[in-house]
Amino acid sequence: AYWALFAGAHGHTYGCHPVWQMLGEGRTPVGNARNYWHRVLDLPGAWDMIHVRNLMESRPRITGAPDPAMIVSDRGNEVNHLQAFRGEDFAFIYLPSNRSITVDPVPLKAERIRAWWFNPRTGVAEKIGDFNGTSPHIFRTPVAGVDWVLVIDNAAMDYHF
Repeated sequence: AYWALFAGAHGHTYGCHPVWQMLGEGRTPVGNARNYWHRVLDLPGAWDMIHVRNLMESRPRITGAPDPAMIVSDRGNEVNHLQAFRGEDFAFIYLPSNRSITVDPVPLKAERIRAWWFNPRTGVAEKIGDFNGTSPHIFRTPVAGVDWVLVIDNAAMDYHF
């Protein structure tokens, strides 16, 4: 979901094989669907979608666009590529794995920036701190594991989670 949304998609749908085909009693499954659609609605992936929504609705994203140039360090490739999305006064950068990233906040035109780590698994954002907004900064994911979103705000906007 994060790759697609930060690349400019206007929405994302939770996908689960039995749900896609509305597999129910008396219907022949397509592929390897093993459960009926109503039994898989509460899988963890379905509930993770609320975290995506809450993040996207936490900032005025409607005028935002993909901005990979904010990522100064190696952007990775294939399943480990980083994806940046920037609005007028905020940026979201998706990191699919534990790593360091160098980000140039200059496009935000902010004297001070505020950075957060957003955990897609829990929906919790942890403030990293406030920094100078006129030069690149290095950020490191807080703990090992997959899926992190670096949120960078113009500190003057005083956004919160």
